[in-house]
Parts: sequence; C-alpha cells; structure tokens
Amino acid sequence: MVAPQKIKIKGEVKMSKYLKAMTLSTAMLLTLSTGVVVAYPDVLQSYTAKTEIEIQNELKKLDKQEFVAEFDEVSKKIDPVTNVDELIPFAAELFDRDDEFSNEELLSLIKDTEKTTVTRNAMLELYQAKNKNNGNNVLKELLKDKSFDREIQEKIIATTHFEKADVPLLESLVQDQEEMLSFQAMKQLRSLDKELALSLSQDILNEYKNYPEEKISAALKATSHYIKSNNSGKASLSQNSQETELINISLDIINSENYSPKLKDSAFFATSDLRSKEAILTILKQSNVDHELIVYAIDQNFYVLNEILLNNPSLEEIELIINAMEMHPITDLYDSLNNVISTVEDDNLREHGEKVLAHIKEEGTKGNHKWLDSVGGGK
Repeated sequence: MVAPQKIKIKGEVKMSKYLKAMTLSTAMLLTLSTGVVVAYPDVLQSYTAKTEIEIQNELKKLDKQEFVAEFDEVSKKIDPVTNVDELIPFAAELFDRDDEFSNEELLSLIKDTEKTTVTRNAMLELYQAKNKNNGNNVLKELLKDKSFDREIQEKIIATTHFEKADVPLLESLVQDQEEMLSFQAMKQLRSLDKELALSLSQDILNEYKNYPEEKISAALKATSHYIKSNNSGKASLSQNSQETELINISLDIINSENYSPKLKDSAFFATSDLRSKEAILTILKQSNVDHELIVYAIDQNFYVLNEILLNNPSLEEIELIINAMEMHPITDLYDSLNNVISTVEDDNLREHGEKVLAHIKEEGTKGNHKWLDSVGGGK
C-alpha cells in the first residue's frame, strides 16, 4: 500500500479571516474520516512544497464548482490521522468564499452522499457559521431522518444550538440505537432538561449491563451532573441514596473485566465529579486505579478533603487523607491536617501524619481553585 503523501507547506502560515477558527474545526472534522486512505500523487503533486498563500492563490483561480470538486478530491487522498493540518488552506479558502454559497447549496452538499464525510462536514461547518444566529431548524430536521449519514448527524448534534422546544427531539435521539448519537444527545439534553436527562439516565443505569458503553457513559455523566448541580454547598458531606447508587455502579464498572478502559475512565470521572465526601473517600480506597487518576481526584476534591478534616473525621478518614497528601501534597490542607494530627492518639498514624506535614511544607502546591469556580451546577 502506498503511504499517504504529505503536502509540505513552506513558510509562515498567514491567517485568513476564518483560518484560526478552522484550524481546530478542520481537525475535528478530519477525525470523523475512518480507515487508511491511499494518496495519489496526481491530485497532490501540484500543492507540494507550496506556501499556504500560494495554495490559496491557486485555489482562487477555480470557480465554485471546481473548488468543491478539488476540495473533495484532496480530502480523499490525505491521511486524516497523520496529516490533519493539510486541509487548512482549503478550509480557509472555503470560508473566505462564504458569500458564494447559498444555504440551499450548502445543504445540498451536506446531503450529497457522493462527497466524502470530510467535505460534507466542512460544508456543515460553513452552514453553521453563516446561520449561527438562527435556530438551524433545517439541520435539526436532518436528525429525524433515520437513513441519513449517522456521522453527519452526530456532528450536527454536537455543534448545533438546541432550545427547550428541541427537548422531544433530543429525547428520541437519546433512545436511538446508535451509541454516539445517543451520547451526544444526552449531553445536549442535560443542559436543557436535567430532570428528563436524569430519568432517561436512570432507565439506562437500572439495567446498565444490557446497554452499549456509550449510552452507559452518557448516563453516568448526566446523573453525576444532576447530583452535583443539586448540592447546595461546595463540599457535600452528607450521603444520599442516589449518589451511593451511582458510586456503586461506577465501582462495579471500574473493577470489572467486562468493560473497556474508556468506560472505566468515564465511571471514575463521574464519581470524582460528584465532589462529595462519599465519592472522594471511595476513590481513595481503590487500589486498582491508575495513580494519575487518583491524583486528579485529589486535586479536584481538595476542598472536600479539607471540609472532612474540619468536621470531626474518623481515624480511617484521617489516614486516607494523610495518604492522599503523601501522593499529592496541597498546602491548603496543611493547617486543618496539622490540627487533626495533634489530637491523634495512635503513635504510628501520628508519626506518619507528621512526616506528610513536612512533605506538604517542602513540596506542596496550592489547591486548584478552578474547581471552586465550577460548583453549584458543576462542570
């Protein structure tokens, strides 16, 4: 198999008016293309070793139809995994020509199954940019078509603005058999109707072993978001049955051999995102979770750990927090931990705690206060 040919763009890239925006969006749309694609020199040769400006000058000589055809041909020949940046000059030229394309033309290209997914997604990006101030109801109609390309529908759900009136549509998409459609729809739904998102999530989690992983992941996130958003304070120290059930399901997934690492990570983050006493203490008791993830949870929940120390912690809780500070020392906890350790009668635990206090003094960093800014609604 011939290796995909790389277009070498010389010199500093000059940003056209939409190039900055398209740098990320092009990368996103390229990742939707699957498989290994063979590059054919006849299409790419004319662009080899040219600067972005030279490429755009060449593209400007083409009329609209020729440009779309060229964009589509090049998108077939570039490896979307290793050469993500190579469509940027083409995407920039497309956005510079935004006035040349009517909404009807763009919709026709979005629907054109003869075009690559990359091309159709680029046209979708341009349509959304031109219509960002309206409801994009035409795109939402495409979501009702069961025969329409699922990858394009997924992109529409992920990037379109939805309103309360769209809740029934999103509900139907959550219940769709296609995993990623359901996942993206749940993300949108939980910001519009968190009660409905919770209800649909509970239906999934009640029988989660019978559902595909993307649906389980979406349900875990929606439920965690709901519980966190209903916590009145920055650190929830009380237990509730809904939270306990979510943590138990997450633990079952994390400790099972039947689920992918991706779903295990989703279960872990759904638990850590609760930012509660029960959640963080449960995490600190786990021995089969990656060290990096535990450190993340300690960082995310540092203020919860501090609240535990300020509210008559048990010896087990003190020991868990000492171990946590040994892994990831945070200066915000120094005073609270010092006060607690001074009252500990167990010599071994007190000695361990004093060593960790010295560790915090020498190596500790301040807690990440971005987590304090995202409470009471929870990010």
